[in-house]
Parts: sequence; structure tokens; C-alpha cells
Amino acid sequence: MQERKSEAVNLRMSPRTKDLLRRAAESEHRTLSNMLEVLILEYCERHRIQASDCKTVKGKLSSQPRSNGEQRALSHR
Repeated sequence: MQERKSEAVNLRMSPRTKDLLRRAAESEHRTLSNMLEVLILEYCERHRIQASDCKTVKGKLSSQPRSNGEQRALSHR
């Protein structure tokens, strides 16, 4: 099961960086958002960076442990 996407990120970048992102996304038939997600996940995997066990609840971080399903989904990426 895919992780639920409930967080929004607003960012600014140079026109050159946006163009590079757009070209990368087009080359893989992805949206800009999906391309950013893929790039971030690949970077974190290469550098052995793992997500914390925190969930966001109504805009606030909670230290509740992830469900087993969420842990398995993250570990298979």
C-alpha cells in the first residue's frame, strides 16, 4: 500500500533549476512533484538517511510509532 500524501511543500527555485526539474520529469513521464519525491528518496537511500518515526497530526509532529504497514512500505523503497 502506498503512503498517504497529506503534506504540502511550497518552494522557490531559480528558473534554471525549475527547467532542469521539468526536463528530468518529462524524460521519465513524471509530474514535477513526483520527480522531486523520487529524487529525494533516491538521495536519502544513497546516503542512508531514514525518515523519523514521527507522524504529522493536524500540522503538528507526533512521536507516535508508525504502523507495521507503513514501516514495511518504507523499508521496501
